[in-house]
Amino acid sequence: MQESELEYSNLSNLLSPYRKKERSVSRSFLNWFLENIFGIDDTSADDAICDGSQDKGIDAIYVDELNEEIIVFQSKTVESANKTIGDTSLKEFAGTLNQLSSI
Repeated sequence: MQESELEYSNLSNLLSPYRKKERSVSRSFLNWFLENIFGIDDTSADDAICDGSQDKGIDAIYVDELNEEIIVFQSKTVESANKTIGDTSLKEFAGTLNQLSSI
């Protein structure tokens, strides 16, 4: 895979099978990532995704029973290569992870 394939303008071909699930581009990309990069099956990826409003930055949660760990994901997409996301959402997510680590 070439880096250019991950540019927003090129994502439509990559994400077309995931967009059929009536998900946003961001959720579709997360679904693609979970299956193709993280390496879980489509049902587990669907079950892991919990992205929504008031989610404290958590977009997916995967429970790895074999290694006895919980993996938390945050996913962001931007339409322009010149646009940055900033650090606010990352700081909020770090706070969420800090809260989870004390449970």
